Amino acid sequence: MPESVLDGCLSVSKSEQQNEIRLEIRLPQGGYGKTMYFNRLRVEHEPEFCVLPRLTLEHNQKALLEYLGRSGSAKLKTPLAWQGTLPGQTPGVADIISMAYREDMAETCFCVFSMTVASGQRRTTSTATVDAQPLALLRSSVELQRQLIASLYEQ
Repeated sequence: MPESVLDGCLSVSKSEQQNEIRLEIRLPQGGYGKTMYFNRLRVEHEPEFCVLPRLTLEHNQKALLEYLGRSGSAKLKTPLAWQGTLPGQTPGVADIISMAYREDMAETCFCVFSMTVASGQRRTTSTATVDAQPLALLRSSVELQRQLIASLYEQ
């Protein structure tokens, strides 16, 4: 049975004028526009952003680090030479990270949801549920996935 970091829905809270609202973000069941295998990574940290906004990392930190603890520690490796993004392509922005592995194959999914839609829906109903949109599904070795998690949270 695959080990996963998230099952079903994700709850996100947002402070709005001193009032906290809770809404449920439903993870997509398929339809990823990009499904890719990756065999190298590099995380460049900026003050508020590394393709994943600081808030995304904070909201996912507990679940991802617990998942890393269950899958095993990342081995230290010399980073491969980075080739960067292709001209004319820009990286997407993710709000939700979902991970799973089975044997030596790992899967990392990135999803996004609109805070504007979520806030608007929250104002009209007492319990808001918003569907996340799938961005990319990445397949890799379990070890590279471990390195990704460790890279996201290293200082």
